[in-house]
Amino acid sequence: TVHRNNETHGLRLEWSSHLGEDALSEEEVARLLRRKDGPVFLPGRGLVRLDPQGIDISRQIDNLSVTRRRELPPYLFLSLFQTHAVSFLLSPEVREWVEALKSPNPEPPAGTPTFLRPYQRRGVAHMAHLCRNDCHPLLADEMGLGKTVQVLSLLSLETFDKPSLVVCPASVVPVWIREAQRFFPDLPIKVLRSGDSWAGDSKPRLWIASYTQLRRHRTHLDGTAFRYAVLDEAQQIKNPDAKVSRACFGIAADCRIALTGTPIENSHMDLWSIFRFLMPDLLGSRREFFEAIRRDRSALIDRVRIQAAPFLIRRTKKEVAQELPDKVESEILCALGDPQRRIYNRIAETVFREFKEEYRQLSGQRSLHFLTAITRLRQTCCDLRLLPADFREEAGIPDEMPLADMSGKLETLSENLQEILVGPSKVVIFSQFVTLLDHVEELLAQQFPDVRQFRLTGSTRDRETPVSDFQKHRKAAVILISLKA
Repeated sequence: TVHRNNETHGLRLEWSSHLGEDALSEEEVARLLRRKDGPVFLPGRGLVRLDPQGIDISRQIDNLSVTRRRELPPYLFLSLFQTHAVSFLLSPEVREWVEALKSPNPEPPAGTPTFLRPYQRRGVAHMAHLCRNDCHPLLADEMGLGKTVQVLSLLSLETFDKPSLVVCPASVVPVWIREAQRFFPDLPIKVLRSGDSWAGDSKPRLWIASYTQLRRHRTHLDGTAFRYAVLDEAQQIKNPDAKVSRACFGIAADCRIALTGTPIENSHMDLWSIFRFLMPDLLGSRREFFEAIRRDRSALIDRVRIQAAPFLIRRTKKEVAQELPDKVESEILCALGDPQRRIYNRIAETVFREFKEEYRQLSGQRSLHFLTAITRLRQTCCDLRLLPADFREEAGIPDEMPLADMSGKLETLSENLQEILVGPSKVVIFSQFVTLLDHVEELLAQQFPDVRQFRLTGSTRDRETPVSDFQKHRKAAVILISLKA
């Protein structure tokens, strides 16, 4: 029988065991539980053993802490014991809770922003529904589907009578700030920095902390109860022994949310740590979990899917494609200039000649030379000025050449920008070669002197400013970004 504590919302299990129609005494059940796998002789009853389901359930209960054995968190009952075919006698309040929690299409909370896409509204509704019923969601939408704005939408519905906390990589802190300022300018936000403490802050607010800052403020977590605690890119705590992971495990919150774009089956270490933060004991102890992996990883993953399913929210772009704005992809072929084609053929012929006879016996030095040759081919396709000066001198490439001869790619880019920037539209230009971005910058200055330029490369220290300024700019603009950045 399952009862619910109306104050703590925890669940209490009362067990009874029967042999036929006769109930076993507590002493007899205790003897069976001590033996578990083997039969036990019970005076007046003969040899008796627990059925396999009872053995499995008792083993899982034994692995719980003493406190949890007395009163189960709701998520443990919903998930852990739903893998068994045991029938539970539910008290009326528990039955009502289970039926409400298993609602397939919960309604979005009142006040949910109308600008959200339908799948985002469903995500907010699902997270709110789980949190309202003392469960903790894992939002694992594919990258690009707006996990940040979904969580901010949920947090915006709060009255902030107590603080909430978002923990994310340092590089993502500006993203949370920017999204909050853009969509929820009235949301009380403060970035956690050295010397700050929510313990001494009288104004409840949403704290944004990097994983590093949270680790440094670990002692401040004692005695602080948050309304929401959110881990963004939750795979950051994949090592449960790391100090930052332990700090995250020590966060006390009414509702915990983990965000990751990584499917849960990718790493069992990530998986256990994330659920250790979200719902301790759901996947069992660490020792038990990894022993199960060694015994039968496939069976464990199947069991975890069942256990995690009630709390996992994952949508792929393919699944919600009809709700996303149309994206038009055009592949534009860039013709090589005559000098580019000549140099390209020269490099390619040299490589083929050198490796034709020795391809299967490549030494490390020759392999390096081969990779260098591939880089030279790619540089040639982009812009002859990317080639080393000594190489250009040996190949007879003059410093001054028409753009169409030097770079068919930049010539094509120039032609397309003539149409795009009339809009006026904004353009993002990526390249692996920072030097090519330098030449694009020169091209823009010459041909589009009135168009505002922005730049973001691996050497850019303040990455937030160019991105923010580019987004706010209301006229035609171009931002140049290296793939490394």
